[in-house]
Amino acid sequence: MVMRRALVLVWLVSGCGLATQDDGGAVGAGPDAGAPVLPPDEDCPAYDGSGMLCLGSFEVRNFADIELVSACSHITGDLELGANGLVEIELPLLERVDGSVTVVPAAGLDRILLPQLKEVGGSLGGSPEILDDLAVPLLRTVGGDLRLPVSDAPPAVPVPCLDAAGSLLAGRVAAPRLTSIAGDVFAGLDAPLLTRIPGALAYQPGANLPGLIQVGSLTFAGVDSVSLPALRIVDRSADLGCGGSQIITAPVLVLPSLVRAGALHLCPWPALTSVELPMLFRILGPPSLGGMSIGTSATLGPVDAPALSRINGNLVLDGALSAPSLSAITGDVYANHSIDLPGLVTVTGQLRLQVQTGTQVFPSLTTVTGLLRVAQSQAVELRAPLATSIGTLSISDNPALQDIDFASLGSDLGALAIRRNPQLPTCQAIALRDQLIAAGWTGSAAISGNGDGSCP
Repeated sequence: MVMRRALVLVWLVSGCGLATQDDGGAVGAGPDAGAPVLPPDEDCPAYDGSGMLCLGSFEVRNFADIELVSACSHITGDLELGANGLVEIELPLLERVDGSVTVVPAAGLDRILLPQLKEVGGSLGGSPEILDDLAVPLLRTVGGDLRLPVSDAPPAVPVPCLDAAGSLLAGRVAAPRLTSIAGDVFAGLDAPLLTRIPGALAYQPGANLPGLIQVGSLTFAGVDSVSLPALRIVDRSADLGCGGSQIITAPVLVLPSLVRAGALHLCPWPALTSVELPMLFRILGPPSLGGMSIGTSATLGPVDAPALSRINGNLVLDGALSAPSLSAITGDVYANHSIDLPGLVTVTGQLRLQVQTGTQVFPSLTTVTGLLRVAQSQAVELRAPLATSIGTLSISDNPALQDIDFASLGSDLGALAIRRNPQLPTCQAIALRDQLIAAGWTGSAAISGNGDGSCP
């Protein structure tokens, strides 16, 4: 609860100006304060330091409280708004609050009008979903969270002068001047000048971010399309369709400029038929937090990532991936879907295949640091003809497997197990064991329960 202090009024002369770096920084300055901010103009003026200074923090609970602060131009503490029984609170002279402006639930309160408010050092909002309107037409900077009344349908809530905010938490918001966000955005934000969101972006209906280049993390839900034409970098994780029951109706997902992400996880939704990541070059990790996963889908074709060259983290495939340039995976691979990775050279971890059908060929693979395991799959062929180093090779319980090829494998192998593959001729397993021994291998071999077919 904010404690009301004694009101001290000081009349300031015009022209004192904004706070500077010498006196603590401009109100609203945050971690992304280096981002360009549009200069004030006739439509969006700056606070000039004139008017009445009110020292302390204040609550507005009734008409008397409104009268107490109605002459304030600058409040040095916090301001709490929530007058029971009033439909509207208006403070026509207030231009700057050093602390936070907090809206609290109040019976009957529908509107808060702050027509001259330009700067808030802390947060603005609180419980604005109880309001029909929080009018701040000249607001330029908010140091903390900005919570506007939730508007899930057009028109968006306008903040036409907003240049910078800490985080934005709302429904649909139109901010044509916004260039600086220091934290998260959970809103359908229409901000054509915004280029960077250091925190999380929850992409929502109504979003228009044509200039956005970099975000901390990315999620979206409840949208019928996604348009992020300039997005190049996701510092942490891009969770596409994951983490909730929100309905997504977009049939196609294209991130045309995305070059790198810390991690990328796709949870396909029923309408999705195509995912295109034409510029994605690298999943950066770190391995413990990074990686890439593709969920199961009856309608989605292979996720197209033609430029992807490296993944730091695990690759988990319950759906198909087309990544012909992928050469290195620093982590484990778990594939429950047939995969086609012709450029894969090294897996620094395990490679576990439980694929449903087809020929599994790894024409460039040379190294699997850990276990290479093919088990309970429907693969007909398994080929890694250039593989020279594998931690352990285990091929077991594959009812359709007929042929294996590890022609380059020699002494750099731990253990070998080829068991219960009824269509695979036992002589192929024996031939591979003898090839290893001839190269100086001294590991253990377990061969049993395979087929009776002949070998060339």
